[in-house]
Amino acid sequence: MSQPVPPNPQSSDPPISGPPTELAMTLTQADKDARYDENAKKILTFKAVIAVIVKDCAHEFQDVPLNVISGECLSDPPVPPGQEGDLLNGNDCVTMLHQEYVNDNRVKQILDNCFVAYKPGVSTPRIPILFDFEPQNVSNPGYPLPKRGSVYTSHLVIHQLVRKDPKKSAKEGNADGTKGQDETSETEEAVVEPVRNILDAYDYNKIHKVYSIWICTDPKAADRNTIVRYRTEREVVVKPPKTDSQDAPASEPKKDTKKNAAAQQPADEPRENYDIEEVVIINLGTGKDDEPASESAAVNLLNLLFKSEKPVDAKVATIQNEFHIAMGDQFREVMKNMGSFAQVLIQEERLNTAASMLLDNFSVAAIMKHARLSREAVLDLAAELGVDPKEDPDTP
Repeated sequence: MSQPVPPNPQSSDPPISGPPTELAMTLTQADKDARYDENAKKILTFKAVIAVIVKDCAHEFQDVPLNVISGECLSDPPVPPGQEGDLLNGNDCVTMLHQEYVNDNRVKQILDNCFVAYKPGVSTPRIPILFDFEPQNVSNPGYPLPKRGSVYTSHLVIHQLVRKDPKKSAKEGNADGTKGQDETSETEEAVVEPVRNILDAYDYNKIHKVYSIWICTDPKAADRNTIVRYRTEREVVVKPPKTDSQDAPASEPKKDTKKNAAAQQPADEPRENYDIEEVVIINLGTGKDDEPASESAAVNLLNLLFKSEKPVDAKVATIQNEFHIAMGDQFREVMKNMGSFAQVLIQEERLNTAASMLLDNFSVAAIMKHARLSREAVLDLAAELGVDPKEDPDTP
């Protein structure tokens, strides 16, 4: 007999009474997925949330205070960050780039949350870094997520390059004031324009770093509460030949050992010249109260926003007290919407668990405990399934 995996029976959440809510009955699964996805994407546009995520996921920002990231780095022109330790503004959102890109084979790629952050500590000229945030609620979509993330970063890199077509008339000219026109059709022009305008990248020297960050809300159990990074590393495969002095017998003193050691290595290459694409996967946990907190503030915040079953008011208090984000009206409204649809999904999960246990001939009491449903809800579900519920021996 198969054993369903029960929710945590120690949860303090009250049992759900009665059949599915009207909201659950009137929304199709596609509707629920679409509305939940819409609110999930909206949450990832708030600068305060972005600041917490990029600080944990992008090494350029790991030592930068959150108020500097949300103020200076995510704004153009930069906004004074205020004092470190002040509450972050919970209403400010980033400006999104165009989200559809077309490759040479006319294949359209849609990116969810694409925006620019500026490298900290550099004021003139500012150095942009592109980010794409992708909520992902399927743990096994049928392909490796790192591969898909690499495709997304490749799109964002290649669309920073705009070639000039000398065959075009000089009357129209290029965006940089030179003769000729960019080699793009009208459709392509609309696609690459936002990235090109913001980055002004016309040669390889001006290609800027790209991050594709995936937020997996339902990862495998072994992957929960982890952050995994995929990036380019430099490796010297063949070292330069040794010099005569390095081959000298041990009895003969070597000259300038530091210089000799350096001679064995080829000239170093700045990391920013080759590490231009990174894929980061954030695997969330269960969101249960008894789950240990992660060492990552980003994981803890996203668990609270996407997974926790706490009431909205309790989430708001935690966000303000633990993450120092002042909740604005927009942020609160999106969280409220997220909570409504999350509860629908949670209720469906509990009903599915109960249905599986009923079909496996578990007792009503066991189902009530593990699925956290009321007796009435379990009996209604049994009637709907046409199953004779098994009562405990001591049930009157």
